[in-house]
Amino acid sequence: MAASPVFADTDECAEGAKTTVELDGAVVREAVSNNFGDFVVDGLEPNKDYAVRVEVPGYKSAVKSIRLKQSENLGAIFLETA
Repeated sequence: MAASPVFADTDECAEGAKTTVELDGAVVREAVSNNFGDFVVDGLEPNKDYAVRVEVPGYKSAVKSIRLKQSENLGAIFLETA
């Protein structure tokens, strides 16, 4: 699974955004976005329902739910100021 967090107020990449992937309420993977704002999470089981939470201080958490098929790109995830 891959995605690119973006600051909605500046349209800039969210470098250092913390991402957690949850399955049934338990954290199964974590990642931090790189200097391009991208993150990749490997090792997830297909055909499961995951919650992806992206957090950066000063911004509201963004949560996306996804039923993982195979490799998925969630695209841009916009973070709103808190």
